[in-house]
Amino acid sequence: METMEFNLLREPWVRVRTQDGTIRTVSLTDALLHAHAYVDLAGEMPTQDAAMLRLLLAVLHVQQPGPDGEDISPQVMQRYRELLSPGSYLAISHLSDDGVPPEMDQKLVGIKQMYDNSSSPVIWRSRAEIGALFGDFEMMEPGMSWTYEWHPEDRSPNHSPELDFSAPEESVIWAGVG
Repeated sequence: METMEFNLLREPWVRVRTQDGTIRTVSLTDALLHAHAYVDLAGEMPTQDAAMLRLLLAVLHVQQPGPDGEDISPQVMQRYRELLSPGSYLAISHLSDDGVPPEMDQKLVGIKQMYDNSSSPVIWRSRAEIGALFGDFEMMEPGMSWTYEWHPEDRSPNHSPELDFSAPEESVIWAGVG
């Protein structure tokens, strides 16, 4: 049986609407780098657009190699921030082993192995590296924090699974909105 591969970063699959109203299918990389040329996502249903926005939040978790093989996420984020309209917000959540308790090491190794065996190797970033992705955006309260601490008062008993961590850093994901 032949193994099929599809590169989510480079092959076209994201539907966008251009400034003249044309709907195009572009790669995820193109959607991020040329966001200024698109006025909207153009999924077939609003739920597809919502799912796409969630994916765009998640894309920083995997390596985005440039022509030299080095990760270009910081440059992509710098350009993305430059293209955002004034008054826009930037939400980022990112896996990290920075500040994670040692007893979580084995679980993180398992996650890394799973991604490294796929076409999208995961990349860990330190808290400082994640914070730098916000550039000069002013952080909203509570600032950059573990996802478990991000507005716990807003958890909906009908829509959020009950998560029980003995310490917030066990969530292994830093999050913020700037």
